[in-house]
Amino acid sequence: MTCEELSSLVMQNRDSIAFLVGNGIHNYDRYEKHVSGKVTWKELIDKVREGISINKTPRHIKEAHTLPEEFDTIVDEKTRATIERENVETTQYLSSLINSFPKYDVPPNICYNEFAQTIGISTEKCNHVRLTTCYNSESLELVKDEIIKRLNIILKSVGISYNPSSFDALAIAQHIAMHGTTDDYASKQIVKTIFADYTLQDWILPFLNVAKAIQTPILTTNYDTSLSKKVHLNPRIAVGANNKTQEGFPFETYFAPFPIIRPWDSFAIWHIHGLYNYVNSIRIGKGDYENLKREIQVRLRETNSPNIDNTWSGNCTWLSIVLRKDLFIFGLDLSEQETVLRWLLEERAKYNQMFDKNLKSWYIAPLCEKEESKAKETFLKSVNVEMLYVDDYSIIYEKVWEIVSLDCKTNTINTRLKKQ
Repeated sequence: MTCEELSSLVMQNRDSIAFLVGNGIHNYDRYEKHVSGKVTWKELIDKVREGISINKTPRHIKEAHTLPEEFDTIVDEKTRATIERENVETTQYLSSLINSFPKYDVPPNICYNEFAQTIGISTEKCNHVRLTTCYNSESLELVKDEIIKRLNIILKSVGISYNPSSFDALAIAQHIAMHGTTDDYASKQIVKTIFADYTLQDWILPFLNVAKAIQTPILTTNYDTSLSKKVHLNPRIAVGANNKTQEGFPFETYFAPFPIIRPWDSFAIWHIHGLYNYVNSIRIGKGDYENLKREIQVRLRETNSPNIDNTWSGNCTWLSIVLRKDLFIFGLDLSEQETVLRWLLEERAKYNQMFDKNLKSWYIAPLCEKEESKAKETFLKSVNVEMLYVDDYSIIYEKVWEIVSLDCKTNTINTRLKKQ
């Protein structure tokens, strides 16, 4: 497709499209405009690993993992190291504690060997206590209480605000999965530091000016706010939204020149994978994406009707844009690692077919990626996204928007002349 044809496509659909962009805008800034200080996703993972002092992932493991899985592996390794250090202290502490409690030569209740297994301490680590030593039920309850106290200390050491009243490993695991650990937060603080100072050069302005001129929303997977900063947009939260939930899932948070009521009809920028300044909202690990998917599913349950205009609670979220607008996608990999976005496009295609919404989508890529994009093209076709190829990256990021920007100005002038 030529640059002129692509610009015509945008203009012909200007009343119905929304833009979906990713880290490609920063890769273009880095490789084509030679801007330093920007990272690819692979480099980002490596920086996180270095930042929390974990050894480099072995190549055979790295190749077997997606980048989200590798992030989770890094966090798990750090948490495991912290817990292991705490467990050494715990073993020594409990061994000494157990040995100080009343003992009986004749076993009335539980022999030490069984007791040690019950509380997870191997007899090898406590060999100063004779295996024939036994404890009465009162001593056992005292030790259980101490173990729970110590367990709380271990959990707090990795940032888990959870107070178990029993040895419920499943409940603890579920809490970690939903809320993360200190190491998870520390890893995302590194991500925050990297993206906090991201900026974009002036080549991006024609694209932003087009979006503003035709009042088109922009959805982005990027954590940084360089797009908003470039045109001085203010952060806002939709009326009626819970401000506290935005820190984890900013569905109703957007950047715009003024408050908006209908997200799908207004120029604003929405961050679907979180924002760097809401550290807990950053979606980077596999667990993060699974949690985001669950949150989206909760909101999509209400979309079992073709008319969601007035009743759907997702009307003030970026999801309303996905289900109402044609999508113009560029600068986004959409590989198999993009699990949530791929799933969401599948759900959108089902919704489109079920209620005959006639939603369209286009994915723009350079010709140099055509050979390696066959699998992606097959997937996109299955979710009714048309893949369009252009000669080079400059058409995608600059030239097409320069043409459309001029067309928008011409249309504005013609409209004013007609009114006169």
